[in-house]
Amino acid sequence: MMKLLKPKPAYTLFLKTGTWCNAGCVTCPAGRKRPEDEENSSLMKPDMMERILSYVESQGRVISATHHFYNEPTANPYIADLVRVCHEHGVHCLMSTNGSFGKKLMPVLEQGLTNLIFSVSGWTQAVHERSHKGVDIATVKSNMQAVG
Repeated sequence: MMKLLKPKPAYTLFLKTGTWCNAGCVTCPAGRKRPEDEENSSLMKPDMMERILSYVESQGRVISATHHFYNEPTANPYIADLVRVCHEHGVHCLMSTNGSFGKKLMPVLEQGLTNLIFSVSGWTQAVHERSHKGVDIATVKSNMQAVG
């Protein structure tokens, strides 16, 4: 009788690439931090991304990685390299951004980002800042157009 092999699980990673965000979103813990809530962890770097992927791949397949988890991923100067490392491992990458740091978006897309999400709460400043305090909607619109 032939023994069936148990398939390895497929994982989606939710990556906290940093601890900072410039938007004070009411629904996000990072946006509601007080000065005394500061975290001591640092920015994720490419070597850490490589170690994470190598470990998880030893346990199963990594099918996707989300490069945001209660932070603004484009605030991390290594974000394009993190996406590159994932792409080299054949991992689909998704990133959500508040759209404030447009210069980081094209390098991330060039490294193989599969899906880019802009977090937008409204198309006017008055409506947008209800949820994205401190983020200029004109900047977001301009950055969306630049990568489109």
